[in-house]
Amino acid sequence: MTEISPILQPDKSCSLTLESTVRELELSDLTVDIYTVGMELSRRFEQNPLAPGAVLLDRDRLVGVISRQRFWERMSRPYGLDLFGRRPLLEFHELTAVEYLLFPGSTLIAAAAQQTLERSPDLINEPLVVEVKPGIYHLLDVHQLLLAQSIIHQLTTQLLQEQTQARLIQAEKMSALGEMVASVAHEILNPVNFICGNINYLDNYGNDLLEVLATYERSFPQSSPAIAAITDAIDLEFVITDFPQVVASIRVGAERLRKTISALKSFSHMDESTPQPVDIHACLDDTLLILQGRLKNTIEVVKNYGKNTSVQGFSGQLGQVFMNLLSNAIDALTDLTRSKNKSDWKPTITITTELKADPQDSILIRIEDNGIGMSEDLQAHIFETFFTTKPVGKGTGLGLAITRQIVEKHQGRLSFKSELGNGTCFEVLLPIHLHIERERNRVKMI
Repeated sequence: MTEISPILQPDKSCSLTLESTVRELELSDLTVDIYTVGMELSRRFEQNPLAPGAVLLDRDRLVGVISRQRFWERMSRPYGLDLFGRRPLLEFHELTAVEYLLFPGSTLIAAAAQQTLERSPDLINEPLVVEVKPGIYHLLDVHQLLLAQSIIHQLTTQLLQEQTQARLIQAEKMSALGEMVASVAHEILNPVNFICGNINYLDNYGNDLLEVLATYERSFPQSSPAIAAITDAIDLEFVITDFPQVVASIRVGAERLRKTISALKSFSHMDESTPQPVDIHACLDDTLLILQGRLKNTIEVVKNYGKNTSVQGFSGQLGQVFMNLLSNAIDALTDLTRSKNKSDWKPTITITTELKADPQDSILIRIEDNGIGMSEDLQAHIFETFFTTKPVGKGTGLGLAITRQIVEKHQGRLSFKSELGNGTCFEVLLPIHLHIERERNRVKMI
């Protein structure tokens, strides 16, 4: 946060932010009745040497503004003191009135500065009227407003630099993570493929041995005491029953591990340079598979998939979009589950896909949760960089900002609907075909 020294009171500091309003700046409260004579205003100006002007009132009703410069310029003319010194300011105002700007106290400094600079250059020294409260008017010096705007501009530049740096760091982290995941996945997938490739042989060999054993028992029903002792020791009957189940469980576990590793490899493709066909349903399923440990059988996932189709895009980046949206939904439901005691409430994430033909061939992906939803204030900031509701160390404030950036890179649209107490629904609309020429002219984003 940057501090500036106000013009009207140099020893008093005022902290400005991007959301600062004109009410926060140093204002002059010099007001005079329109029937006051000119000599009295001259005396008031001498008592308030830093006041940029005076607010003219007629029974507390705003009539106009007399700037210090305009007043002294008229009074210093030949016969100016005789003409206006002993006459009501009403006559001075009727003769010299100019257009003035009136701002509510809640006006952002940046917006006030823009409107001020749009005025005629002849009015550059005319102070601005700020209604600090209903019926209470103060004056703001233009120079002070522009100085404050320069501070706001510096803060904006600094924030943009921080956002750019954060995105670059995040891109480098994701790229390094993608390379590491791809490498580890490859190393794990080799032995997993070895297991999957040999499990059928194991099953066949085991069945053959069991068949041989059964043939021996039929041919020699009277076994020797030694064989009988071994049979009892290993519980042969149980082994014969359990062996197929062991092989089946190994097959299921190995296949699940292979799918998980394949999903990780797909998710790790963050550095793709050319759009490829991406199966949206497969991408969603891969993401759910990676997040299976966080679902913990407590959150129900309902999949209402429409007609399957592929879109042109980058599978790793679209996987990151779904990962961010689903992770946020899981976080919201997990936090609510800890605080909610309703036995009839089941935390649920509903994923719906459907094809759209208007305005172009697109696919709509809807990810909805039945959590607590978001307040209007939270919704207003949800896509801002660095904005997060998570504790320190658990959220960077980059997830949804990057998510929207990726969707826009795919020439799509990210929107949401949320109602406090009734959950949140994010919608991702992706065109099936990218406009390649436009895509080539875009800057590569994370």
